[in-house]
Amino acid sequence: MNIDLLVADDHPTVIAGILQEVGPVPFIKLIGTADNSTEIVQILKSSHCDVLVTDYAMPGGEFGDGLMLLTFLARRFPNVKLVVFTMMDNQAMVQQIRNAGIRAVVSKRDPARYLVTAISEVYAGAEYYSPSIRGEGQALAAGLPLQVGDDVESRLVRLSAKELECLRLYALGYSVGQIAEKLHRSKQTISGQKVSAKRKLGITRDADLFRFAFDAGLVMGREERNPPSVTAEDKGLHEGKVE
Repeated sequence: MNIDLLVADDHPTVIAGILQEVGPVPFIKLIGTADNSTEIVQILKSSHCDVLVTDYAMPGGEFGDGLMLLTFLARRFPNVKLVVFTMMDNQAMVQQIRNAGIRAVVSKRDPARYLVTAISEVYAGAEYYSPSIRGEGQALAAGLPLQVGDDVESRLVRLSAKELECLRLYALGYSVGQIAEKLHRSKQTISGQKVSAKRKLGITRDADLFRFAFDAGLVMGREERNPPSVTAEDKGLHEGKVE
């Protein structure tokens, strides 16, 4: 068994930690690293890849990040198995990642050594969830409802995937217009999703919406704020866009 692996994260130290774990594994061959979605797509277009290990929140590339990027990659490169390596490991986020067709999630709260198991499992067509989220993963794999814990979780699971992604991007500092461009939807649609999310969460002020996003772990302090508009030179690659 030989697995061609691509690793993507916008933190060099994280990539270094991953490489330290997978480097000694004889059946894993590293084909490259990337720190944004643009580089991921470029490498996948030019090289054979069996498994991609990628961060969830990785702003800055022309193909976005989060659910938008995961859904796009799953559609555009269906033969590439995806492993999400992320700090965003709450129940609602794991549910939405799985709904996007991703069957492996490893929490950055767990040792990086679990990535080797995840890579092997998804390559073989199985699912894998690291220990910090294994209870959630097993419930998802069995088709069981997630157990809701604190108030943040119980409110977060009310949101649809589209509302969840809209909230995350808005909390990052994107305007309604920028979110619409990034997700290839109309401004009216994004505005409606924002209003719907606030209603479901019981929030009336934007300031409270920002606070909720941080409390829910949808936004990490290191992420880019008020990013520029994103455009794609290769329009053909957006055939898997999220509607």
